[in-house]
Amino acid sequence: MIRTGWDRVAVATLLAALGLLANRALGQEPGLGRRVGEKLDEAGAAIRRDVGKAGDAMREGFHKAKASINAMGIEGRVYGRLRWDKALDGATLDVSAAKDGTVTLTGTVADALAKAKAVRLAADTVGVARVVDQLAITTPTPSAPPRATPAPGR
Repeated sequence: MIRTGWDRVAVATLLAALGLLANRALGQEPGLGRRVGEKLDEAGAAIRRDVGKAGDAMREGFHKAKASINAMGIEGRVYGRLRWDKALDGATLDVSAAKDGTVTLTGTVADALAKAKAVRLAADTVGVARVVDQLAITTPTPSAPPRATPAPGR
């Protein structure tokens, strides 16, 4: 059974070669070239049909993915991008979105670079029109300075 376009090309090529050999062996039998040409045309039509089916399947997959993303909602899309970004490990982030596409980020991040990254990721997300940044940068608690110990004998 022929399953792919490449299989059909191989069969068509084989048929053409057999036709040429048969023509030589049989002393140019009338009509053989026409029949081989017809078989090649059939193989070409089958290949075009298969390519069209593959294109239809790709378009259908794209539309399903697009619908899935739209169904996820803005909050889910933004949260997903923030959650899986390694630069934001350890951050506590909350995302809320309004119907107009405004996203508000609240929570804490480690530093200014992480804050900028979170805002940029949110702004670059499909469906986000504006980002309200309410993120706080956690400042490390200063450790107590080492106590000076008096030198022995003083």
